[in-house]
Amino acid sequence: MTTTLLAELKIQDLLKPGHHAYFIGIGGIGMSGLARILKHLGLQVSGSDIKQDSETKALSEQGIQVDIGHDCTHIDQHDIVIYSSAVSVKNPERREAIMRSIPLFHRAEVLSVLMNQAISVAVTGTHGKTTTSSMIGFLMSHAGVQPTCLVGGHSLNFESNVLLGDPHLVVAEVDESDRSHLYYHPDFAVITNLEEDHLDVYQNIDNLKLSFQEFVTNLKTTGHLIYSGHDNYLKELSLQAGNRVSYGLSKTFDFGAEEIVLNGFKSQFHLYEKKKRVGVASLSVPGRHNVLNSVGAIAALRSFGLPLAPILKALPEFKGVRRRLEVKLNLPHLSVIDDYAHHPTEVEATIQAIRLLGRKVTVIFQPHRFSRTRYLGHLFSTAFYGADHVILTDIYAAGEENIYDADVKSLYDALKEKHPNVSFVPRSEVVEYLFHHSKPEGVIAFLGAGDITEAASEFTRRFVDTK
Repeated sequence: MTTTLLAELKIQDLLKPGHHAYFIGIGGIGMSGLARILKHLGLQVSGSDIKQDSETKALSEQGIQVDIGHDCTHIDQHDIVIYSSAVSVKNPERREAIMRSIPLFHRAEVLSVLMNQAISVAVTGTHGKTTTSSMIGFLMSHAGVQPTCLVGGHSLNFESNVLLGDPHLVVAEVDESDRSHLYYHPDFAVITNLEEDHLDVYQNIDNLKLSFQEFVTNLKTTGHLIYSGHDNYLKELSLQAGNRVSYGLSKTFDFGAEEIVLNGFKSQFHLYEKKKRVGVASLSVPGRHNVLNSVGAIAALRSFGLPLAPILKALPEFKGVRRRLEVKLNLPHLSVIDDYAHHPTEVEATIQAIRLLGRKVTVIFQPHRFSRTRYLGHLFSTAFYGADHVILTDIYAAGEENIYDADVKSLYDALKEKHPNVSFVPRSEVVEYLFHHSKPEGVIAFLGAGDITEAASEFTRRFVDTK
């Protein structure tokens, strides 16, 4: 999947100041970020979404008109209409744009044009791409350059999913879930890891690997591949790149971390570059996985040519990303954490980071998508090691129909075999259960990519109100 030169030129011509861009599903995290960037570039921007939420409200406050509900009457003589993979061909606004012959493009096609004509850093991989891309954008802005940065979450430093800067330097998280990463031809590509996921699209890991082979071949001629040296497939894949840089938790890599000290939600490590110790790095986000993310970000920035001193100075100021080990409440006897983890590896890494607090850990987990539950359900059986109590709730469909015959009972049965304390509680009853069936203490962590985040907020609000 590549955007043809003709299509790129057409999109480039449409993205002119004063032109009107309309977004179908503007409240999505990737769509809202791109909408903000186009407004920053001088376009008139509007759009619609199925419901009003904090994101659509924020867009309205920023001067972007948002209609609630999808209706063909919303489509006017816009210069370009943009949709995401979440918007089906049956959507009335998408159909109306086709009927009116209004240029219609996927969000990745539009973002790729902005990136391909700029100096670009594209971050992808199964895990860690949102944190790593946020880190790169944040650290760049403290090291002498002002990038435009778009990530798949709300950076606590940006207070947004975008950093609006120089349009000729773009850092972005690019999505492999729908093959849209293949639109990009970056100058710098960071691949954090590669694991089995999105099998509703790829069917098997081999097809997923083939897509990443194509992604690497799409690098610009002078491009750099920055990759985790712990991933055997990425080591093999790196041989296709002319300029390749490895990173990991060892000084044997091009960039490495050793003598790692994890202390609650902070950490410190010795940073190595080309096997030489070059400094001590400190982090204010928890876990070994974030140490790895930070080394990947530093590897990208050093490959870009930025000096190390301001990077190490700014690194402790990186606050992380909303819903990535986000602390909603922190009291002596109770901490509440909200986290986006929905893949077995992410769940395991999140719980291991939480264990560093040295307290009893209760995890409420909302499985995400019927397809992921069907294909990866067996891998969850050992992912919750380290949690004292696991509460499973209903599968969050994310718009999928259950053609996979997936149910939470099979996941519950698999966990019950490996974990001594597992419960099932319907999503609508989770907050009441926590108040009336257990004493809220230790760490209560809400995990999942769906609306379990709303339960985290509700529980925190009610707990504070009762005190």
